[in-house]
Amino acid sequence: MDVLVDKFLADTGYAYRTEFFPIELMLYFEKHHIFEILFDLMVILSKDRPLSIEDYIAKNIFAIAKRYSQINTFINIPDEIDSEKIISTFQCNEQRCPIIRLQESLNAKFGMQTVIKRLKRCDLLDKNIIMFGDKSYFSQAKEYFYFHQKFSVTPTTSLQKLQSHVLERVKSLRVDPHHSVIKCSERIVLLGRPGCGKHRIAKWLANQLKICLVSVTDLTAYHEREWNSFGKALDCGSQENVHTSELITSIVQHRLMNADCCTSGWILLDFPNTSED
Repeated sequence: MDVLVDKFLADTGYAYRTEFFPIELMLYFEKHHIFEILFDLMVILSKDRPLSIEDYIAKNIFAIAKRYSQINTFINIPDEIDSEKIISTFQCNEQRCPIIRLQESLNAKFGMQTVIKRLKRCDLLDKNIIMFGDKSYFSQAKEYFYFHQKFSVTPTTSLQKLQSHVLERVKSLRVDPHHSVIKCSERIVLLGRPGCGKHRIAKWLANQLKICLVSVTDLTAYHEREWNSFGKALDCGSQENVHTSELITSIVQHRLMNADCCTSGWILLDFPNTSED
């Protein structure tokens, strides 16, 4: 492969080799919301345009990351509704979410800074926090906390249903954030001996599941026809009779990382090559 790359670069001057993340690493990034964190960071960078990039990133990256590791909830309780019963209902939750009654805390002149210090001292600052209060308290709390969900209580609200709904939403938001880049999609590799009907089955599956059909044969033909960097590398390999399995792998990785494959899923054909082929 190195012989092929050296000859290709010498003959054409094009650099085709591109680094791709392995699937395991991509899944790790997805699990820990790395793409979402970077996306949010780019959004605020585009708005603020700071002069000192390093200091700005160091200041904001932790707060952005907490949006995906900590799911906070605010529940608006009007003055005419008894808050004691609501709070006692939420205190008996399996997830052990800290319950903060803002009216009691702020009226005692603690202030939000003191609330944060208390949470930190009790090692609860990174937990999924549930706060209670009215609209005026919400405006104060959102300056210090990022809330993924907000609910309002009415006299007809079922407290048990509200509690279960809030906690289920906390679970789902941790698993699937609101703008996840990579969605859960079908990933199928179809194997079989030559002439067994793989292409016919793959076309039927792709049509039924609404996913992308990725055929290595079609991919190589496309790149050779377009005469792009991959096509030129394939041509060099065929002329020199050099084994191009690494190049084919790079072509397949490049195709599977396209947006349509990431969002809708894919079914892969003719890869890897077998001795029967």
